[in-house]
Amino acid sequence: MPISEKLPTWAVVPAVFAVFSVISYQILIAPDNLNGTKNVLSMAKTIPLPVDGPESIEWDSQGGGPYAAVVDGRILKWRGDGLGWAELAYTSPHRFLRTTFIRAHQHMHRNCSRHEVVPTCGRPLGLSFEKKTGDLYICDGYIGVMKVGPEGGLAELVVDQAEGRKVMFANQMDIDEEEDVFYFNDSSDKYHFSFT
Repeated sequence: MPISEKLPTWAVVPAVFAVFSVISYQILIAPDNLNGTKNVLSMAKTIPLPVDGPESIEWDSQGGGPYAAVVDGRILKWRGDGLGWAELAYTSPHRFLRTTFIRAHQHMHRNCSRHEVVPTCGRPLGLSFEKKTGDLYICDGYIGVMKVGPEGGLAELVVDQAEGRKVMFANQMDIDEEEDVFYFNDSSDKYHFSFT
């Protein structure tokens, strides 16, 4: 009896498709089988952060970093396993609200939570380095587009209005180094960054 009489067409098509899928995967997708390639994802590692909410990561032109924008308004730089994270910059001058003196010691009270967004602390979302100057441009969801030099510190406001409208939710950006233009998106013309 011929095969066509034993197996209906609906049973043969999935079997042929399954064999084709396995062969295609091994030839086209599995890079380990190609000469000169290696699976770099198997070498990936997680770098724990001392604060919640990493939003954007970036490397400087010398390969330093990563730099991470975090929920409490800071930009942190990874300095390696032995040194860990260091604060490079922050987007709001209100990171510390008040100073008190207790028994002749000055104490700064933190205004910014390490676990939730506080509007007065800013919320850096997008990061992009300008290779020519080493300046780091920051999209802050509350403040606008800012920049800080390679030495770090308080970022300065660069753009808080565009086309006659207040920037409400600067989210991400990119720099065209050839044309000396930077592009950013404003994710809302009504609302600031919010969890609600």
